[in-house]
Amino acid sequence: MIIIIILFLFVFLMWDVNRFFISPVQLPENRLIIAPGDGYLNFRERLLFANNAVFDDFYYRAYTYIYGGVVKPGVRVFVDASLGEVLESLTGEPAHVLIRLPEGERMEFFAARLSDFGIVPKDKMLACFKSCQKSDYASFFSAESGYEGFLFPDTYSFMPNSSPEEILEKLLENFKTRFDPLAKKYAAFLRDRSLRDVVIIASLLEREAKTLEDKRIIAGILYARLAKNIRLDVDATVLYIKGDWRAVLTMSDLSSNSLYNTRRVKGLPPGPICNPGLESLEAALSPQTTSYLFYLTGSNGEMYYAKTLEEHNVNKQNYL
Repeated sequence: MIIIIILFLFVFLMWDVNRFFISPVQLPENRLIIAPGDGYLNFRERLLFANNAVFDDFYYRAYTYIYGGVVKPGVRVFVDASLGEVLESLTGEPAHVLIRLPEGERMEFFAARLSDFGIVPKDKMLACFKSCQKSDYASFFSAESGYEGFLFPDTYSFMPNSSPEEILEKLLENFKTRFDPLAKKYAAFLRDRSLRDVVIIASLLEREAKTLEDKRIIAGILYARLAKNIRLDVDATVLYIKGDWRAVLTMSDLSSNSLYNTRRVKGLPPGPICNPGLESLEAALSPQTTSYLFYLTGSNGEMYYAKTLEEHNVNKQNYL
């Protein structure tokens, strides 16, 4: 009888152990971010979330004690992976990580996103965006805003734990590669304007409009206001000061003394307010000349233009 019980327990344990290892892992976005210094126990609860083995916690600790090596930082991406496959991968070299850096975001967002994917710590990346010196891209840099505006939005492939300098170089090289054809196409326009001013205008367009047509019309308005020495009155520059694109602006915000506040200060802000995409860069190089001097985005998301302040005020009453 005792032999039968022992045999039964042995069979049960083998079945339970097998179920432990073949259990599917359920993770948000099918990825696991491993920071430097993390070990197996940092992920125990998340990895065992969908596990249905009876003694899963015991097996987990036993496995990591017997077979566990040094967990390597980085991002692991899994598709329909079993717990056994995930555990085995934690000590292996992480693969390249594909990451999208979207248009219209500022360097702080990019640094946080790169950190979230385990590629580089946020503080180190942000410091590099602000102050790393790259002689090949000296014209992209300013003491005021670092490389803001020249960090080209795109989908990138990075190795986990890449150096901030490697990442910065890749983003700046991509900007140069993508912008050069536009520079040749609109060389006549650029003869009278600096690259930096064009990128600043493009950053405003990125936050103010959605379509290439609207961006070109607004670019024409902004250049016309600059020529007439009229304030740009771009609310996105005030949102940039607040550090929150979704904030509701107050009268105090609009009267801020910041040089970025185009509601108060004439001319362009000292630097770009975000990193614009290719469409906004092209619009900044090919403005549409119109008789408009005012624009607004209605509550329905449509753009409305006006030639005079009186017409603009009517649009405010009708569409905001």
